[in-house]
Amino acid sequence: NSIFFIKLIKTVYENSKLAFEAVEGLGSYYYKEKMKRSLNQMNDELLSKTLFHFLQVILKILLFGDIDANITEFAAQALFSLICAQPVLSIHFFFFPFHPHPRFFFQKLDSFGIVAQEIISQVNRDNAKQRLSDAFMKLLSDNQIQPVLDRKTLAKFQENLQNFLMNVRGFLRVK
Repeated sequence: NSIFFIKLIKTVYENSKLAFEAVEGLGSYYYKEKMKRSLNQMNDELLSKTLFHFLQVILKILLFGDIDANITEFAAQALFSLICAQPVLSIHFFFFPFHPHPRFFFQKLDSFGIVAQEIISQVNRDNAKQRLSDAFMKLLSDNQIQPVLDRKTLAKFQENLQNFLMNVRGFLRVK
């Protein structure tokens, strides 16, 4: 039984790693093609929607899932490629309920900001909303993360992500 369990864990690890690597590859491809401006509108829209969905799923897995620490590195690479691939969607009209004086703002949000807003809005406690909002801001502002796919920036992002996850997982999982 223990051998079966070890093989099962190894299979889950390998499949998770491969899935995150595939998403990272797709995000990198989209980023490079956007930089060259070589995507036609139909492919651009399809890939953009697909990558946005992956961004939502990976961020929720990292925050709320029981993910092995060894897999976090691959998830971080995929997440960073998605953040770089979709820097700014458009101007949105958003309500910020966690703000000290809740009100509407016109703000230009990137895909990551939209997903962060969705997650923040699902948190029930006001103090947790503020802490999560601050943590999301720090995730990309610490080490001056820019949406550029290179090893140096990825390493900074991975460090920020580890700090982010250590900071927020605990208070998000408290009921």
